[in-house]
Amino acid sequence: MTVKELQNALRGKVKGLWKMNKPELLKAYKELEKSPEAIVEKALEEKQILRPGNREEWLEIREGGLGGSDIAAVIGLNEYSSKIDVFISKTARNNAVLKQQYEEKQKKIRESEAVQMGHVLEPVIADIFKKKNKGYTVVDLPVTVKANPWEIANVDRYLINEKGEVGILEVKTTTLYNKDKWEGDSCPRNYLCQVLWYLGITGLKYAYICCLIGGQHYRQFKIERCEETINYLRTEGRIFWEDHVIHNIVPEPDGSSSYTEHLQFLADYAEDKGEKIEVEAAADKVETYEELIEQRKELDKKIEKIKQEVFKEAIERGSKRGLWGRRKFSIQGGPYKGFDSKKFKFENPDLYEQYLVEKTKRQYIKLS
Repeated sequence: MTVKELQNALRGKVKGLWKMNKPELLKAYKELEKSPEAIVEKALEEKQILRPGNREEWLEIREGGLGGSDIAAVIGLNEYSSKIDVFISKTARNNAVLKQQYEEKQKKIRESEAVQMGHVLEPVIADIFKKKNKGYTVVDLPVTVKANPWEIANVDRYLINEKGEVGILEVKTTTLYNKDKWEGDSCPRNYLCQVLWYLGITGLKYAYICCLIGGQHYRQFKIERCEETINYLRTEGRIFWEDHVIHNIVPEPDGSSSYTEHLQFLADYAEDKGEKIEVEAAADKVETYEELIEQRKELDKKIEKIKQEVFKEAIERGSKRGLWGRRKFSIQGGPYKGFDSKKFKFENPDLYEQYLVEKTKRQYIKLS
């Protein structure tokens, strides 16, 4: 290798390159080849590796493809998001209304205490894995791996086992309320999809998912590469990307709370022509809707009966809080002090007007 080639290979990885002669550059290059980061990069050398320089670049890359949490939402296994969330996140730049909806939701996510603590605890949990699994080297390599134009992987950490085989480490945090989802020999399916998506993109053979539950319980699961599942995920990802993102076609309603939020957001900007219309959509489902309403009434009654039984025993035993299976119960309510706004308005109309502010109530559809 020439001096220039060595300098290019070492740029950003070794300081003081301009002071080094060729023998020194060769020595630094050989040492670098033995580093854990170099071993991981060699395992990924046939893949497209992107190195975002800041958050904005990272977001731009993320918007340009489907990540691990995206693919779980696309196939309906992500309890925190759905197809409409993924669609908005990939197309919001081209639509002012969708962009505002996306930015509002991202702001809430960033400000979420759970998300913030997850970022803080990620290196701590990775270190716990390292201490519990002496045969593995944990490598923090902040790169994005890309396969097809719509397939991207932002891996938390990489692993190197004693044989020199490279794998993936995905780090999670959750509350005690979700502890039962991590019991047994299987982890939540959305995280399983996530790491299999990453294995498909990177070409690696194995992964570990580790999770800190409630800040005190640690779980880890080894995931082996499964070609059948990976092929299924890639097919579904391609269909979604081509049918919806590329052609900018909004996914159909799916019953998720995310889709309802999307429609409520659109309703805030929709024009009201003041006309009554006869809706043609889902006309063949009117009878089904009526039947489901009746079924829901019966189910609500059964649910309320069970709650009453819990309520009754708690009262009889003189307790207002406790456990019921994996759920907590508490008896709430009772006397409290409130503000009588009607009386205040009547006695102080001018002062009342000074403190009025205009608010927007999120719109919803009422079927009666």
